[in-house]
Amino acid sequence: MHMRSLFFLSVLSICTLFAEGMLTLRDSMQLPQASIWGGISFNGESISITTTAIVNGKPQLFLRTLNPQTLLQILPPVQLTFESDPQSQRWITDHKHLFLTGQHFIVFSVRGDSDIYIFKTDVNGKRIGSITPIAEHTTNRTNDMMFATDGENIFVAYFKPTDQSIVHTINQQLQPVSAPIITSSQLPHNNLGGLFYRNNSFFMFTGDKAGPNSQLIVTIWNHDWSPAIQQRKILAIPPVGEGYFFASGIAFDSLSKRWIIAFHHVQNSNPDSSTHVDFGIFDESFSLIEQSHGFRGYRPHLLLRNSELYVVYDAGGVFLRRYTLQPAVRKTIAWKQYLTLAPNEGTAFVVDTSMIVNYGGVPVITFANDSSLILSSSGNTQLQFYLIKNNGQTLISLPTTPRGPDGGCIYLPDGQSRFVTEEPASNNTPQKHRSRVISWISSDGKIWTKESGIRYQPGLEDDSIASVVCPIQVKDSVWRMYYVGDFYRTNGVRTAITYDWGWTWKAESRKNIMKNGDVDPHPVYVSDGRIRLYVRTGFSETNPAKRGIGYNDSNDGITFDTTKTTMILPDNTLPLTMNLDPSVIRFTDGTVACFFGAAPAMNQNQNTIPQLRVAYARKPTDVETYLSGIPESFDLSQNYPNPFNPATVINYALPVFSATKLAIYDMLGREVAVLVNQEKPAGRYEATWDASRFSSGVYFYKLSAGSYVSAKKLVLLR
Repeated sequence: MHMRSLFFLSVLSICTLFAEGMLTLRDSMQLPQASIWGGISFNGESISITTTAIVNGKPQLFLRTLNPQTLLQILPPVQLTFESDPQSQRWITDHKHLFLTGQHFIVFSVRGDSDIYIFKTDVNGKRIGSITPIAEHTTNRTNDMMFATDGENIFVAYFKPTDQSIVHTINQQLQPVSAPIITSSQLPHNNLGGLFYRNNSFFMFTGDKAGPNSQLIVTIWNHDWSPAIQQRKILAIPPVGEGYFFASGIAFDSLSKRWIIAFHHVQNSNPDSSTHVDFGIFDESFSLIEQSHGFRGYRPHLLLRNSELYVVYDAGGVFLRRYTLQPAVRKTIAWKQYLTLAPNEGTAFVVDTSMIVNYGGVPVITFANDSSLILSSSGNTQLQFYLIKNNGQTLISLPTTPRGPDGGCIYLPDGQSRFVTEEPASNNTPQKHRSRVISWISSDGKIWTKESGIRYQPGLEDDSIASVVCPIQVKDSVWRMYYVGDFYRTNGVRTAITYDWGWTWKAESRKNIMKNGDVDPHPVYVSDGRIRLYVRTGFSETNPAKRGIGYNDSNDGITFDTTKTTMILPDNTLPLTMNLDPSVIRFTDGTVACFFGAAPAMNQNQNTIPQLRVAYARKPTDVETYLSGIPESFDLSQNYPNPFNPATVINYALPVFSATKLAIYDMLGREVAVLVNQEKPAGRYEATWDASRFSSGVYFYKLSAGSYVSAKKLVLLR
């Protein structure tokens, strides 16, 4: 029989939209050749389910890989344990698994409830190393263990009668990190449950005992396993004579701040005839929102991906259900208007010397769904948050909240925000093979919760890292992430792509899309359909006038002509600084601002204080501005920037009242633009020439004022 037909042989209902309050059932099916309960995880592309199946009269562990959209089996089941493994010859009785940093970690116990083991495989199920004992020949009960990760280490908890757990902390090399911990008797609990790590705490969901009259409870523990609460929380009380336990299915909806708990409900003293799975949906503080009577079965395990809830459970075989979780309704964020510039906007900037935040830098602008604009800044102190007012002229300090310092937001369709950010190595610096992308989630754009798992790990083949990440939407769920990639060799910008709102990413460009030394990418839209990328350019240049902040435009957002990068804020804009991390925004009145970090130059006194600065874009028209002060002599300054695209600024000085003309000429001496042609009082002036409608080339500008005549060359590069 064909594999697809075999997999759907026991389909109970396909795409049946059966409403169950906040959960709507879509699919329900039995996994073939799976004899006992399984575990479920997401491996970055597909769903992974571990089950047992009988081989030569004994259960062995298998890995199944499913398409998350169709639920079709992608590959045949892969056997994980074998008759030749001494540990599996004693009859596997329980197992759990999780997926971490590209590997599956599987823990299992054997008949007798005195031995528990762990091993790992690659993403395809190929075993890495040997099966390692966690506990052998113990008098404690190793069956029905609990299994979780904090993203770095692995935690295995099993029962120490009558109401405590023994917790083993294991690193990803399967070595003990510390001596086992016994949980405090201040928070008594049963072992029939599940473990979940969130916000630096462990949440243990169990019954207060097994069988009838058991209540569903949660105990909360600090990262060191000291009690985080004074007494356990009762989540649900069953009718008299019934019981709630085996709370092994746990998911947390970061978008709506809801817990989804699937647990074993026994309705009388004979569990085999009446046992089924219930769902409890709780708010973040564990107030019950909804409880639904589920389906016959027990030992459920959950996987939540966006609004899709997958449930694996045992009911005389292994079954899989898929539900749609009703999303929380929230106001969407009108963020794109702030990141869309006209073609001739944001092409020349002047620093506002009055706006300085000491010990600031690495600016990141996010948009909250109450329409407020939030600026975060990190220098050599902790992350700071500010409310942006008056087009950036006023910054109001906000309470700090945990979140990565350097990154950008993906704005989800239900009004939530996912912040993707770098997770550096343990010494807090980018490091080969270790700097990667993680994410935080927020329901209001102000308070953030770290999401579990790794969003993106750059390739190992060229020592790539992922630093200064910044995403921009391509279409709907498709977003592109720009990041500093091959930092240790070529020091340039690369891209990754996501098709599911930033949950999983794939490498897109495997080489630099900008020239070597262009870093700190921050994209915006151009109203003509192009993507503009602001970068720190010329990183290896020694001349500060040739390095700093520049920009480049692209038709597709990934192909850039690197010969046309235009400098807008060279490092010599300010005394002895390096201008970094340009974050550009267009306010609703048309004002364009660039927040950037001003850091000490590499060869200057490192006691110089890093700063957060702001520069404002010049209006993209041929305008003239009077500057204060009466000069002593006539003067015509060199335009800046030069070369330029498409606008440049020309400064000149008049010591006396003069008939003044400032005009632009092409290489043939033809007058192509007149910026000034009138009598003017003494003073200092600057004129802006917007050359959007002109072609690339060399031009001249000439100032005639009284008897004074001077001309200089300027270069337009497109």
